[in-house]
This record gives sequence, C-alpha cells and structure tokens, in this order.
Amino acid sequence: MGCTLGLAAESIQQISQYAHTAWRIQDGSFSGTPHTITQTVDGYLWIGTDTRLIRFDGAHFNLQTAPDGAPLYSPSVYSLLGARDGSLWIGNGISIAHMQKGVVTNYNEPLGRVKTILEDQSGKIWLTRSGVRVSVVDQPLCSVTENQASCYKKIGTVSLPLGAPLATNSQGQLWFGTASGLCQLSRSSCIQLPASPAAKDGFEFGRAFAVGRDGSVWAAIYRSGVSQGLWQYRQGNWRKVSLPGRDGATIDPTTFLIDQKNGLWVGTVSHGIYHISEDTIDHYGASDGLSSDSVESLFQDREHSLWVATSSGIDRFRELPVTNFSVRQGLSADHVKSVLASRDGTVWIGDEGALNYLHNGRFGAIRMQDGLPGHNVTSLLEDHMGRLWVGVDDKLTVYDRGLFTTVNKKDGHPLGIVLGMAEDLDQSLWVEVAEEHDHLIHIRDRKVSETVPSPRAFGLLADPGGGVLLGLASGLSRYRNGHLETISISDDIIPRPSASPEFVKNIEVRSLISDPEGTVWGATRYGLLGMRDGKVKLLTSQNGLPCDSLSTLIRDKQGALWLYAKCALLSISHEELERWWQQPKVKVKLRTFDISDGALPGLTSFRPGSSMSRDGRLWFANESILQMIDPAHIEINSVVPPVLVEGVVADQKTYMPINNLRLKPLTRDVEIDYAALSLAAPQKMQFKYKLEGHDRDWQEPIDRRAAFYTDLAPRQYRFRVLASNNDGIWNEEGATLNFSIAPMFYQTVWFGTACAIGILLTLWLLYILRVRQLSDRIRERISERMTERERIARDLHDTFLQGIYALVMRFQTAADQLRSDEPARQMLEEALAQSDQVLSEGREIVLGLRAGATDTTNLSNSLSIAGEELLKFHPAHFRVVEKGEPRELNPLVRNELYRIGKEALNNAFRHANAAEIEVEITYESAQLRVRFRDDGQGIDPAILVNGRRGGHWGLPGMHERATRISAHLDIWSKPGAGTEVDLLIPAAVAYRSKIGPTWFPWFRASSKHTDI
Repeated sequence: MGCTLGLAAESIQQISQYAHTAWRIQDGSFSGTPHTITQTVDGYLWIGTDTRLIRFDGAHFNLQTAPDGAPLYSPSVYSLLGARDGSLWIGNGISIAHMQKGVVTNYNEPLGRVKTILEDQSGKIWLTRSGVRVSVVDQPLCSVTENQASCYKKIGTVSLPLGAPLATNSQGQLWFGTASGLCQLSRSSCIQLPASPAAKDGFEFGRAFAVGRDGSVWAAIYRSGVSQGLWQYRQGNWRKVSLPGRDGATIDPTTFLIDQKNGLWVGTVSHGIYHISEDTIDHYGASDGLSSDSVESLFQDREHSLWVATSSGIDRFRELPVTNFSVRQGLSADHVKSVLASRDGTVWIGDEGALNYLHNGRFGAIRMQDGLPGHNVTSLLEDHMGRLWVGVDDKLTVYDRGLFTTVNKKDGHPLGIVLGMAEDLDQSLWVEVAEEHDHLIHIRDRKVSETVPSPRAFGLLADPGGGVLLGLASGLSRYRNGHLETISISDDIIPRPSASPEFVKNIEVRSLISDPEGTVWGATRYGLLGMRDGKVKLLTSQNGLPCDSLSTLIRDKQGALWLYAKCALLSISHEELERWWQQPKVKVKLRTFDISDGALPGLTSFRPGSSMSRDGRLWFANESILQMIDPAHIEINSVVPPVLVEGVVADQKTYMPINNLRLKPLTRDVEIDYAALSLAAPQKMQFKYKLEGHDRDWQEPIDRRAAFYTDLAPRQYRFRVLASNNDGIWNEEGATLNFSIAPMFYQTVWFGTACAIGILLTLWLLYILRVRQLSDRIRERISERMTERERIARDLHDTFLQGIYALVMRFQTAADQLRSDEPARQMLEEALAQSDQVLSEGREIVLGLRAGATDTTNLSNSLSIAGEELLKFHPAHFRVVEKGEPRELNPLVRNELYRIGKEALNNAFRHANAAEIEVEITYESAQLRVRFRDDGQGIDPAILVNGRRGGHWGLPGMHERATRISAHLDIWSKPGAGTEVDLLIPAAVAYRSKIGPTWFPWFRASSKHTDI
C-alpha cells in the first residue's frame, strides 16, 4: 500500500520539506498588512504594508523614512519594484515614488492606486493602476520616464481594461491581460495570443497570470466575476489544471510566480499557496504553518528563497540540501530505525508498524495485514542473491518474492532482537542479537550454524580476511575460526575528559564500513576510527570535527566519507582523509550540514543507519524520520553577500555611516552596526571585523551584528567588516568606514608638544637653578678656603715668620759681637744660614697660600708666571702652548689644576735637569686636556710604582687633587727619556657653564656672579 506523491518523494521537495520561517503581525515583527515584497540590488528586502514601508536585512525589520526627510505622499504601499539600476519604485494609494541612494522623489501627478510595477528589457518602468477617477478608468496602463508618467487607454488597437494584469517573461518582455486574451507588448504594438475556449462563453482573464520559461502561460480565468480556476496555455492549447482535493474553480488565485526551475507558485484568496512542478502539485496552508491562507503576493529573491506576503505576515521558504521524510510524505510512523537501499533501486525503511519502501518515487508500506510477521521492524540486510533479511520484533525473517520466512534457533525459538547483520566472504550471515545475554549468531543456508556469546556489538562488518569484525563499546574485535580476538586500540588516541576523573574508557564503535583500499572506518563516540595495516587512528574535534560523537557513516560515489554526527551531517573528501592519515595532527577540510540545512542527526539502535541508493543518494535513519542528501546535486549559494555598515551610535547618539565621519571629543562608547545581506540562512552567516588603529587581529563575533568599543583615543580610524553567506562564500572586499574622534584641546598634538616643551623648559630651569645653587656653594667653599688661606698666610707672615726674623736678627747681632776666629761665631753663622733657608721656604709657603687668592682666570698665564719664577733659579727652555678655543674654567678646577701644574713644573725644573719643558693646554668639546713634558733624566721606576719618594708627598698630592676634580692623571717616565704628566678632565666638570640663555635676559642678569 502506498501514497501517491508523483516525483515529490525523490526529485522535488514538497513545500513541507522546505525550510520555513514565518513573521506574523501579531508577534510584533512589523505593523500593517503586507501587500508586496521586492529586493533591491544592494540585497535589502523591501516590504510594503498598508501603514509603512519596511526594510529587512535578514535579521531586523526597520521602518523606513528617507534620509533627506521627504515623506511618501501616502504611507500605504501596494506595489514595489527593485530596478536594475539599484533604485526602488514605490506604488501607493495616490501615486508613485522613486527612491535612489536614499533620496525620495514623489511624482506629483495623481495616478490612483498603483497595483503593479514592472521593468521591461529596455529598463523602462511600467505600471497598472485602478481607481474611480475618469483618467484612471480611461488610461489604466502607464510608462514612467524622467519624472513623468505617460498613460494609455489602448496599445495599438487593443483596449486595456481597468486594473489589467501585468507580467514579464524570462527575457523581460512585457505581457498584459485584456478581456479577450493576453498580449505581448513590443514596440508599442500588441500581439494577441489565441483566446481561451472559455472566452467564447464570456470568460475573461482575472487579476494575475504568469509566463513560464518555456513560453507556457498560466492564468486565472473568470466568468462574470466568478473564478473558473487555474488554466495553462501550452503549444497552442488551453487546459484546465485540477488541484488535488479541491475544485479548481474555488481556489481564486491572486498572484503567480515562476521560480528559477520553471515551477509555478500560486497564491490564493483563502487557500494558501500551491506549487506545481513536473506534473506534481503540492499545497501549503495555515494549518501547515503558513501565516495566513489569504495570500497577497509572491516573490523570489536572488538566492532563490520564496517570500509570501499574507494578510497576517510574511513567510520565507527555502529548499534544503537535506530532505526529510515523515508521515506527511507517506511513512507509516515517525519512528525510523533503519534504512537500506537495495540493488533494484528500492529504499527500505524499518519503521514502527510497517516495513516502508520507496520505489519509483512512490512510498509504500508492508504491514501485518500484508504479511509482516510482527509490528516493529529493526535491522535490515540485502544478501548476495538480492533477498531482504528483516528483523521484526524479536525475530529474524527473510523477505523473498513477497513472502516472509522466519529463521529460528535450533530449538525453534526466535533468535531475539536483531541489532545488526553482515554477510561475509563465504556468503554466510552473521547476526548480533539481544536477549538476556547478547549473542553473535552464524547462519548458513538459513540455518543457525553457530552461536557465540559476545559483548554487545553495535556494528558488524565482513572481515576481508574472513570472519567478521565487531564494533564494541570497548573498541574492535574480530571473530574468525572460532576465536574472538580483541584488536588493540592505544589509550593515547582516546580523549579522556578532564572534568571526569572517574572516566572509564568507552569508545563505543557504533558503525563499520570498509573502502576499496582495505581501510576500515568506524563511527564512534569519540570521533572517526580508521584502521589500516594494523594501525588504528582516531580523527576528532582536534582535527576539525565540530563534534566528536558519530552515529553512522557512509561513502558516496566520489569516495567522500559522510559522517552522521551528533551536531551535523559532515562530508570529508577522500583526499582529505588520506592527508589526515599521513599527518594525524592536521586540521581536515570538511563540509557541514546542520539544522539550518535540514540535517537532524540522531542515534538509532539498529543497522544500517545509513545507505546509498544506486542513483548516488545517501539515506539516513535517526530513530524518528528518514533523511536524504544527494551529493551530486547539492546547490551552492554562490551569491556573494553585500556587506554594509548601517550606522554608528556614539554615546547614545546615532550617526549616518558617511565616510570620514567625525565624532565629538571625549566620545566614550562607540557602536558600529553592520549587516551582510544574505537572506537564505542568516543564522549561518559569519562575520569578521577589524578596527584599524585599535585591533591587532580580526574579531570573529558570534550571533552579533555590531562592534562595540570603549574609550577610543582621539585619532583617525578605519573599520573593516567581511562576511560569508550560509555556504561559506566570503565577500573579501567587505565594507569600510573611515571615522575619527575629535580631540579636546588638551588632547591635540600641539598641546602635547607645548606641554612637553614646557616640561623640558621646567626641567631645564630646575637644572639651571640647581647648577646655580651648586655653583654658589662651590664659590662659598672656595671663598672660605681662600679666606682661610689668606688668614693662615697672614698669621704665618705676621707672627711666625716675623718672630723667626726677629730671632735671626738678634742672633746676627750676637754673632757680630763675637770674634771671627771664635768657634761659637762660626756655629752661629752656620745656624743663621740655615735660618735664612727656613725663612725663604716660609716665604714660599706664604706666597703659595696667597697665590690661591689671586686671579688665575687664565690657566695659561698662571702657569707661565709660575714657570718664569722657576727659570730664575733653574735655566731651561720653557713654553706654554694652547690649542682650541680657550674657555672659562670652573674656579675649583682651575685652582686644583694650577696646584698640580705647579708641582709638575717644580719637579721638572728642580729635579729633572731638563733642557726643554713644555705645557700644552687643549680645549676640547668633551674634555680639557693638560700635558706637562720635559726631556730630563726621568723618574725612578720604583718611585712610579710606589707613588712617591721617601719623605716627599708631591706625587700623592697631585693624585689627590686630580681625584677631587674627577680628573684622570697619568704619569709616564723612563730614565733618561724625560717625563710626561697627562691630565684629562670632563667638560662638564672643567668648564664653567653659562647660566641663563641669551633669550632670557632677565634670568641671565639674575645669574651673574664674580669668580674667586
């Protein structure tokens, strides 16, 4: 027994098998009854209602007002046209309007209610109108050019009726209906088709018709205002079309649409929609889920989705790659447990209450009254002879030539519940049955030859080496020649959830198949199992699977492997599988079909859960319904989705997304709304966006069409967004928006630069002040030292030296009173001579102490004077040489250099017996260099090593003074080769800095001081 479906079961989907979404007025999706639907070139869907014009982007309905603020003359919209130039034509109850690039142009001429707007092959706009005005009645057809409408009463000699129906064919040629027939508009003339036979009896064309791609015409025929049903004109003849379950005269069509496959869709006044294709007719109404049985208009978008405007909302229908079959299509029950495609092309379905089959496009069922020996059909298998083995309840039967034969145990009892079956190379049958204890049963010639107790086998597969492979909860086993052998599976390939410490290994191999190369593939709880040449590998979510749990698997004719996973139906090509086998850690490329594609995977307890029919279609059982996919005829949505930036919201203020948008200073929160106009399956679209100047990487939002940013710095930004459609076709160009956030005055570059300069100036001034403070302290210290030296020199001169001099004078007086030959006189004179030497040395010490207080601004002059004094007692050739531009020296440094230099000159003049003595002063930018050279007898190396001569402290004093002023002192000497004393002083220490730049004269004046 079967139900009649024409070809709908296999080649043509019924409307109930489409993806269907309804938006109802009562749900608040929009207000007002929708009358018309169209799509513009940019991808937006436009809906005209009796209260507003609405724009739909696949996710949101937006009430539309023109950006320039120009309102429509009438808010009621009855017709729409998305023209090829990207503009939108709007027909309302008064006239028409034209929207292009957001600018609305209203036509001032009253045209009445505009029923239909169409564009012919030349781009010319045509409309039909209705109303009570005389001009409307006399001239119902109008063409629109350059903001003017030209209306017509006749085309050639053919009169036009009020509200004449209008349509275009696939070539864009315009057709219109008259009282007596249909006419094709061509070069302002009309070609009338033969009138229908009904016209002789006073029949006339109704409100709608359509022209098919093959030249056929579909029309609603009326007589005296009463519908006479649906008629088709083909090859010169008219025929009335009978609709199943209804009198064709009662459907009263309101609108027609020819889809991309040349199928006809009919909208009716009160009976929903009909689909006619390849001599099959299908119906869908409010009882099936349509928003209303009263249909206003039909529209097919560029992605081939069908849109239906009804009195209560709008509906979208989309063909799915995965087709579902249920009771509605002819199954006996929605409890599909197994599916088997036999070699004769029949698809057998194990269901509750019947063994269903699909043959030559028709469903049928074998029930108990037809000979089925039970109620529930479990597992299925076709043997090498084409016989069908069927598990029914707790029995195993063979269906051959219309009869069922039961195979029992040796004791005559039923085998048990059949979980799965496999035929081995010896053409004997292996059956896994469930009773109180599970058994593997071996059958030859329809008789049980062997019963083997075994763990429950979820899948059976004939072993190429003989025997049978068993898919168990714990892995794989092989039964051959009376032995059950466990196939080792490494623990390393089985994932163990970290959240479950009590986890017990349970891979559960649920289904097994093999390929021509000898690889065994298994659907498991934890991914795809592969076994080849004794090696076992597992492909899991780590390799790119969206989920791990698989229920069944099947190979198609191209060698691709299809996995019926918990989350989706997956397809992996043979090449990708080989690549993974060679590189087990690689991410595989796969194709995913999820719920939005019609896939509803489920786990069934019986086998097979999947099968391939001889036409290449793949069939799956999910414990509820039957599913099918045709790998050779999967339509790819190749339409690249347009991507748009729809708006910007900054601190709760909305901005139009114009390029180079400038946001106000101190903007805190920025929201950028974007859209991609793919209406087929918006929930499967993917987005990527990046804010250049802020984001380092692309952001990939989930279920969100807005980007949010907080506390963006004031600068220029570039927002980019990309999107893909439901089949992964990316718009790589995407959309961009350049915008900037204006800075406050204190966020500008010039302000930052000024602040930086101010900070630097402040630091420089602080530095100058600090230097001044240090200089003042140094001057105070030097002044104190000089004062103290003067005091010591003065005290030495006024007290000590004067006292010694007085003593010497007295001793000299005493000596003069003694005779020249007295020994005492000679001793006194020797003592007086030593006293003169002591006085001389004392005077030199006093002179040295006072020399520090003298003006030694010019180091060269000071050393020249010291050298000239020494020349009086030690003749030699002496000179002072200056190199570079002389600079003013730090007083303390200058004084210490003078002391070091004087000691070096004393050594050269008094101890070296030098003939040439030279002082070289070099003023460099980085340092001050002073060198003393002589060609004398040199210094004893032992003295250089020890650092001083016994009882003398000249050299240590030079080093101490050099250290005090951060100078580097180097003394080089060799016996007989002279001596060189080299002093290096850093410029920052040696030179006296000028305090206060010349462009700060006030500061410069306040910084003047006197050197000591």
